[in-house]
Amino acid sequence: IAIVTVSAEGFESQTITVTQEKMPAPTAIVKKAITAPVIDGDIDEIWAEANKYNIDQNFNNESATIGVSGDTYWKALWNEEGIYVLIQVTDDVFSPAYAGTDPTQNWMYDKPEIYFDVNAVKNDGRGPGTDANTGTTGHYHVSPTFIESYNDGSPVALVDGVVYSLKVSNPSYVGEYFIPFSKLLTEEGNYLAKDQPIGFDITIIDNDITDPLRNRAVWANAGATAESWVNMDDAGTITLEGAEPSVLVESINLSGGEITENNGTLQISAEILPENATNKLLRWSVATPEGSTGRATISQTGLLTGLVDGIVTVTAKAQDNSFTE
Repeated sequence: IAIVTVSAEGFESQTITVTQEKMPAPTAIVKKAITAPVIDGDIDEIWAEANKYNIDQNFNNESATIGVSGDTYWKALWNEEGIYVLIQVTDDVFSPAYAGTDPTQNWMYDKPEIYFDVNAVKNDGRGPGTDANTGTTGHYHVSPTFIESYNDGSPVALVDGVVYSLKVSNPSYVGEYFIPFSKLLTEEGNYLAKDQPIGFDITIIDNDITDPLRNRAVWANAGATAESWVNMDDAGTITLEGAEPSVLVESINLSGGEITENNGTLQISAEILPENATNKLLRWSVATPEGSTGRATISQTGLLTGLVDGIVTVTAKAQDNSFTE
């Protein structure tokens, strides 16, 4: 909203109010990969099949200098394991955190940031930062910083299953990422619904000097409400082309047994039906029934380890929350 005042000597000033409606969030189609891209910073032929989306909006009043429209863009593909993202940045000055005066503030230096919102409700006033502060989930942030010894595109695997590669052709660079669906769980702990829109955005942090100074360009969220780290309501959405609705678990049959030696182990087996269930991962727990002295621990692969003689009860719950045995 803007108020415009027009005045002239000898006349009463007049004002008008101009209101611009909020632009709809952009949407993107992510095609299914025929073959998985190699995460090495090279733009393989498979990426020619993916749709291209420009990263050409400045965030708020910041002034990122990352090329004219079309020079900086993102593409994405998906398969049954996860989502692949390619980011091409045409920069004029490459300024990574490791070359800056304060490398600990890597969020103030050159690097891409990828954001996901996999909750059913997209306008919830939250982002990865607010989730981290409140102990909730559903919003995710993938933003590894540049490591000088890996600027040749060498892949780096993170503990959450993310694999990324950053290949620098100073001052420009290419980023490739694999984000597994196992990382993108909703706030209920379920796999995301592949057949539903997924909240998504990309921010490119641009810094042309050695001191911490952040300028950002974005695909979708230009900061009318807040940055995506805090609130993803103004982010865009992606749709996984060809994704089918999830098949829920209908039954779990566990096979138990006995542990006959101290600190012995027993692998609990589980038959999960239907066989084509989308998410067959289970959450395991163990408890001591009333009147028993038994104690044990269980891993998230169903390996039971005895601690104290007695009887224990093992429970397996479908990760999609559809069934418990």
